[in-house]
Amino acid sequence: MGNNLKNIMKKLLLCCATGFLVLFLSGCANSGEIGQATSQIDNQQANDFDLQIKCADVANKASEQYTSITSYENHWNKSLGKCFVKISVGTSCGNGKTVFDVVEDRDYAMYYPCNKECQVSKNGNPNDMQTCHSEAEFDKLVQFYMNN
Repeated sequence: MGNNLKNIMKKLLLCCATGFLVLFLSGCANSGEIGQATSQIDNQQANDFDLQIKCADVANKASEQYTSITSYENHWNKSLGKCFVKISVGTSCGNGKTVFDVVEDRDYAMYYPCNKECQVSKNGNPNDMQTCHSEAEFDKLVQFYMNN
C-alpha cells in the first residue's frame, strides 16, 4: 500500500503541476492582451493630451487678437474633435462673451449685453442657432462645448 500511495501522490502532484502550468501559460497570454489594451489606452491618453496642449497654444494666440479681455478659457472637445475658446470681453454694458472653434474660426455662441443678443448653436451645428435670453442661459448652453 505504501507504493500505491506514492503513485497516487505522484499522479496528483503531476496533475496539479500540469494544471498550474496551463493556467500560468493562459494567464501569460491574457496578460499580453491586457498589456496591449493598456498600451492602446495610454497611447489614446497621450494623443488626447497632445491635442489639449495644441488647443491651448492656438487658443492663446487667438486670444491675443482681442482687446479688453476679462477672461478666456480653452477646451479640447474630444467628442466633437474641436478646439473651443470662450472669451469674455468687457464692455460698457457688461461682459460680452463668445465661444468659437479656433481652428475653423467659426462662432458657436455669442452673448452681447448691450443689444441683448444671445445665440448658441444647437448640438454642435454652427448653422443652426437658437436664441437665449440671459447670460446665465448662455453659460448653461455653452457647457455642451466647454465640458465634453
